[in-house]
Amino acid sequence: MQDFYYRNGLELKIYDLRIERAIVEERGGVILKRITLPGDPMGYHKVNLGNGSFFSKTDSFSHLLCGSDYDFEETRGHHTKGTMSI
Repeated sequence: MQDFYYRNGLELKIYDLRIERAIVEERGGVILKRITLPGDPMGYHKVNLGNGSFFSKTDSFSHLLCGSDYDFEETRGHHTKGTMSI
């Protein structure tokens, strides 16, 4: 994409906004290693979506939220008691 714009006289900077990259096992999908990336040069901000969040109606079972590769407490903390941040 960057080459396309460059050939047409425009400069395009591309940023990888991820905080980290996971090296994943091909067959099992298991994360073997994490590589820290520079992320967004402008930084990050939490955004409270309040009742606009899909999770706003899940407070009664938010203690069950988890992911296979996330800190459960951090995930639950962002999706409980009216705090619906991303």
